[in-house]
Amino acid sequence: MKGKAMLKKQYMTVATVMIISACSGRGLTDKSSMAPQQLGEITGRGNHGAYAAIDESIDFNTLYLPYTNNDGTEKWPVVLWGNGGCRDNGLKYSHFLREIASHGYFVVASGRPRYERRFGKLTESEYKASYERESDIPQTSLDTLTAAIDWMAEENNTPGSFYYQKLDLDNIAVMGASCGGLQAIAVLTNPKVSTGIIYNSGVLSAPPPAYINNNVSLYVNKSQLAMLNGPVAYINGGEADIAYPNALDDLKRISHVPVFFAENGVGHGGTYRDDAYGGEYAQIAVHWLNWQFKGDDSAAKWFVGDDCVLCTDENWRVIQKNIN
Repeated sequence: MKGKAMLKKQYMTVATVMIISACSGRGLTDKSSMAPQQLGEITGRGNHGAYAAIDESIDFNTLYLPYTNNDGTEKWPVVLWGNGGCRDNGLKYSHFLREIASHGYFVVASGRPRYERRFGKLTESEYKASYERESDIPQTSLDTLTAAIDWMAEENNTPGSFYYQKLDLDNIAVMGASCGGLQAIAVLTNPKVSTGIIYNSGVLSAPPPAYINNNVSLYVNKSQLAMLNGPVAYINGGEADIAYPNALDDLKRISHVPVFFAENGVGHGGTYRDDAYGGEYAQIAVHWLNWQFKGDDSAAKWFVGDDCVLCTDENWRVIQKNIN
């Protein structure tokens, strides 16, 4: 009960910060040395541990930071994240994103920190209540991710900012699930973003279903696949995943950058919230980032060669294009 009371108090603090921000009119260009406000617990199996946070200067997104005293000697590569359903809740994938951040990555998740679902599989009644609650949450636009790129650049170069010289802006990745995966595809055409992972998603071949938001079909289409900066990985839930045919179609169309496709038959929900520390989906993210941004040869073995880690795992089916 004590932990729940503390978490409730933290959320009340966040709400107060957001109200103050709205009343003060503080914008993206304001400069501050204040540390972001921590939300919830510190978790993750990486060397740092990690926490979720809100910063009033970009309060339409949620941050995930390594829990370490970073004096600027270690720079954090960046991950931009788009939520499933494009929902405006930056805590929707909190366990998964804390795990990634704990390995030394700075994560910006689209959406305000509205609520955090408990870890583990939900009962039928809990799932129904959670689904209804999420359905009432508004949706984000692509601007919530692209604005973060400019915000990070300014904060990283502003003496006195909490983030001053802590962010490795030469290494920015984008990831997203489902509708957020479509946002990630669009962001991966930005020249400042160099790699991405598209989870349970793929560019729609037909008009989007009703739950896909904000004219997503207007800013993501098949022609943009030729503009991806890549390399890119598609991680999918197999034939039970509604995005499975779209992902395979994307795979066929992309030929100018390396593409890694893997599916494990878990369906559209992935392993983000039911499995400890985000499950295998989080492990894949960490190894992909460690390979792409840190030159980790052991991480590369998860994806490269006929005998790659996922290639030889009986629970996964893999397709590689230009992966070496």
